[in-house]
Amino acid sequence: MRGLHSFLPVTLVLAALACADTNPVGLVDGALSASVSAGGLRVENLSAVHSIGVVPIDESVAAFIDLAPCETWDTLPPARTRVVPFDEIPGWSAASEWVIVYWCLQGGPADGGGVRVGLSGSTP
Repeated sequence: MRGLHSFLPVTLVLAALACADTNPVGLVDGALSASVSAGGLRVENLSAVHSIGVVPIDESVAAFIDLAPCETWDTLPPARTRVVPFDEIPGWSAASEWVIVYWCLQGGPADGGGVRVGLSGSTP
């Protein structure tokens, strides 16, 4: 049993590194997947049951935006995808590098979060 305990810290470190932000495009966080597409930011609701509210915001202005309550956000029905044109993302410019997609479950348990998506390599 001693051998197993000596590997546990290494396993936890490797698991943490695997979850690190090494590939910012296409990150998945809870019920949402977000990635860059030709027409804008592709946002997919991975829940088969709950609608989610989504708000994409350029990272450079995210700290300055006071988000309205979740119920007022754009709704994405279960298992649906929407492409948000870059020019509809608050703060976005041709020089933008990161977008944060805030999300929350609507009509279900209180849950939500944010996904940081890198725009490098895209041609918005």
